[in-house]
Amino acid sequence: MQAISPEDAELLESRKWSTEEICRIFQVPPPIIQDYAHNTFTNSAAAGRWFAQFCLLPLVRKIEAAFNSFLWPSGRFEISLDLSVFDRGDPSTRWQNHQIAVSNGILSVDEVREIEGFSPKKA
Repeated sequence: MQAISPEDAELLESRKWSTEEICRIFQVPPPIIQDYAHNTFTNSAAAGRWFAQFCLLPLVRKIEAAFNSFLWPSGRFEISLDLSVFDRGDPSTRWQNHQIAVSNGILSVDEVREIEGFSPKKA
């Protein structure tokens, strides 16, 4: 078995630090850029939601505001980007959200079916 030279070990350690620093700077969870050094199944499942909430959502809000102020300064119309696709990877949470929306009268069963790509229920 061949040992790693001190120089190679230092290079590997500096690459690890660089990856973590890049993640910190851009507020991206390490699993998103395939750094699984400190990963468990639980935190990798939450990484997508974290990425959407803390990295993409602030950018999406700025994009929406820019479009709305530039295209419709009167406020008559507005653009809203939908990030619900991030729930696609977590079906149990997605269906629980649908159930809550239906039971509280926020959405109808047919509206949920439309969101999921199904045709309306037969009357």
